[in-house]
Amino acid sequence: MEMARSMLQEKHLPKAFWAEAVYTAVYLLNRCPTKAVQNMTPIEAWSGKKPSAKHLRVFGSICYVHIPTEKRHKLEEKTEKGIFLGYSTQSKGYRIYNLKTKKLIISRDVEFDEDAMWNWDEEKVERQSVMIPKRHLRNNNKKKEQTKQKWKGGVNKHQDHPEGHHHQKRLRKKPRQEGQSFSVIYMKHATSSCWNQRILKPL
Repeated sequence: MEMARSMLQEKHLPKAFWAEAVYTAVYLLNRCPTKAVQNMTPIEAWSGKKPSAKHLRVFGSICYVHIPTEKRHKLEEKTEKGIFLGYSTQSKGYRIYNLKTKKLIISRDVEFDEDAMWNWDEEKVERQSVMIPKRHLRNNNKKKEQTKQKWKGGVNKHQDHPEGHHHQKRLRKKPRQEGQSFSVIYMKHATSSCWNQRILKPL
């Protein structure tokens, strides 16, 4: 666990990747000399084959996964940025966290930038900025509801002082349509006193 904790802290990775760090730590320890086995590594004692260290990479480093030609268009990017999170046991490939799709993939055609480190704080800021328009839309909806309620009160005033049978019939038949059309106009001309006087004036 100490080795896994150090691997996460070295690249400032989120704690959500703790399982990947533990698995990679075990993978590396099985390929390191130990007192339990003389003159060989644990994986060599188990498989009978001497392991290679050429494929080992720095855990948590930034990498670029090549996109096959059949899976992309001509004008699209040829690589996708990701974070190296270990080695695959099912095939000869690397376990990569795709920063674009937010999914874990396995690929062999990968280029590594072991000195670079991903800024996870910027990742959080981008997610928060996406929610700002949603709150803004909810506030606009509340303003529209308040405007509709104000117009309903105006309709009641006209009903208390009708000026003809035709005028009463039109208000009873389509009060909501008139209220909806006025809600937009009211927000645009709320500062004009002349407009408010014309609205309150009987037709």
